[in-house]
Amino acid sequence: MMPRDDCAAATQNMLLAAEALGIGSCWIGFVKRLFASEYSDVYRERLAIPEHMTPMHGLALGYKVKPDLEAPKRKLPKVNYIR
Repeated sequence: MMPRDDCAAATQNMLLAAEALGIGSCWIGFVKRLFASEYSDVYRERLAIPEHMTPMHGLALGYKVKPDLEAPKRKLPKVNYIR
């Protein structure tokens, strides 16, 4: 695995852990583009990110307004046999 694959796996695990704790989350994929842009230095300074580190992913986390929502019931699969 390449380092960015490790970052994606770690990000997914954080999203799953947040859900298990009842915390809403959103994966922000724009971060990598932002830090490859001309504004990179501005955001590095604001967020105190060292030069030798490259942000790959971002997460937005927060408590859900309605944490006890249930997923809709699954539809039964339909199977068509062609003879």
